[in-house]
Amino acid sequence: MEPMHATWLARSVSVAHAVVVGVTVYGLVGVVFGRFSRSSLQHPFTWIFLVVCVAQLASYAVFRECILTRWEKQLLAQAGSPKTYTGTFLQRLVPELPDNVAHTGVPLIVFAILAGLLVQLIYR
Repeated sequence: MEPMHATWLARSVSVAHAVVVGVTVYGLVGVVFGRFSRSSLQHPFTWIFLVVCVAQLASYAVFRECILTRWEKQLLAQAGSPKTYTGTFLQRLVPELPDNVAHTGVPLIVFAILAGLLVQLIYR
């Protein structure tokens, strides 16, 4: 793959990753404030949020890391970019984030969010 294409794809993956993080955070706020109920199953965001949470957990279960982070790093390496980074996508955004929070805490938080969402969808 040409370096320019790999760089473009890496940036696209980074944008998609930011969208996933945004959907997760927005959904977290909704779960914390009890904004989901059975009637919210008709809203597209509920399904998008559910799919994003399940996909994140599947990625952590299969690859032990976020697949988007892995793809972005591989594409940046193929492009020969000096902008490769260590750690996770969130650690790139928040450099002070400890490794144990980024690698263990995030999947647990996503699991708790998904559990809270399902409880609200079933019992409200």
